[in-house]
Amino acid sequence: MNMPSRLLVEGPRTCREAFRRLEAFESVIRQAAALGAQLVQLAAVGLARAALAPRSSQQRGD
Repeated sequence: MNMPSRLLVEGPRTCREAFRRLEAFESVIRQAAALGAQLVQLAAVGLARAALAPRSSQQRGD
């Protein structure tokens, strides 16, 4: 099969771009996970030191 040279070049370029975008997405997801873990840790410390207080069921609207 004879493919135009333009398609032969665009195929790998498109694939590289897709992998680059996927790596960038993975990086953002990892950062979000790390920030989430940090938030949980800080909240636990705040609760343990009584710097944070849990909301009552009335405050939550339960």
